[in-house]
Amino acid sequence: MSYSAAELLEKFEGNETFVRFIKDMRKTGATMSVYSARGDFGKERPCAYTDDDHDLQSLIRATKVRVRHDTLGRREVVYP
Repeated sequence: MSYSAAELLEKFEGNETFVRFIKDMRKTGATMSVYSARGDFGKERPCAYTDDDHDLQSLIRATKVRVRHDTLGRREVVYP
């Protein structure tokens, strides 16, 4: 399920890192959603998806927030 940037900004209001990440990803036009990373024990965080390795590097470079990425089958997910 994808979310709009406005929905994510409202959901993660108060978390400066997540808000910066969402604003940066909004500029890229990436599909955004929420993600519970391995080891987060159900804690949700914003994420951006891509199907292309080139786009993955573009997403990583598009933000100053320290990010991680994971492979979800055919798609890559980038998250703070």
